[in-house]
Amino acid sequence: MVPLFEIPVSVAGLALAAASVVAGAPWFADGLRSLRARRALSALRPEAMAHAASGLCELRGRVELESPLFSPLSARPCAGYLLEVRGVGTRIGGSVSEVRPFRLIDGEERVHVDAESVSWRLAVTAEREVAPGAAIPERIRRLMDRNSELRWLRAQGGALQLVERALCAGTECSVIGELRQERVVTYSETAWVAGTGTDGEAVHAASVPATDATLDRRMVPSDLLDRIVVADGALEAAQLAPPAWRVSGALLGPALALAGLVYLAHAADRVFAGRLG
Repeated sequence: MVPLFEIPVSVAGLALAAASVVAGAPWFADGLRSLRARRALSALRPEAMAHAASGLCELRGRVELESPLFSPLSARPCAGYLLEVRGVGTRIGGSVSEVRPFRLIDGEERVHVDAESVSWRLAVTAEREVAPGAAIPERIRRLMDRNSELRWLRAQGGALQLVERALCAGTECSVIGELRQERVVTYSETAWVAGTGTDGEAVHAASVPATDATLDRRMVPSDLLDRIVVADGALEAAQLAPPAWRVSGALLGPALALAGLVYLAHAADRVFAGRLG
């Protein structure tokens, strides 16, 4: 092996060393995040909504809608859907989806589930095959026009296979995400209006009901999971964990950055040695 002090210093080597230093930090961060995610998800178990604490958790309950939305094929009220379209006999296709915030309820307990960044694990709720040249309902056409691949597929005029996966109202489902709990307090207040007469006395105008406190509970994407995971069947949290090879960044990231720093230090030593010599 060539000792370090005999390794020639070059522009390419300096560029590679600088890139190693820059890449080492995010690689390490991703590896550490993957390690934390794998540990947390492997220990995750479904919790009763009434006893769930803040943080990453898995809750199970019944879907209650907050705003109206209907699935494209079965026309059932739902919190969200995924419409998959494929050309019959081909692998060409794509999907479109829509989701609304909803509540997860279990007895008297309610948790609001955000609609942003949701990953579905849903069973098929409806299927339909469209014959070549057959008319496609207006709503389905509008949905397909959102996706460039589906627009092209529809323009070809071939047979289409439509598959709907929807989270219908009243469905029992599991949700994995970060539970945030905030206590909302309403304070009692009394309004007074200054008198306009010569006495200058204040006149009592109105009062607000007594102090009240409610618990606002929300499921949002976790730092360990970029998306809320919603499933209408059994959900294995460990299957959502990042692959094991990503954990290697927790060790290889610092090693890569250290190697780059050592090379840069060696190059600086060579430059100063040449000037002083």
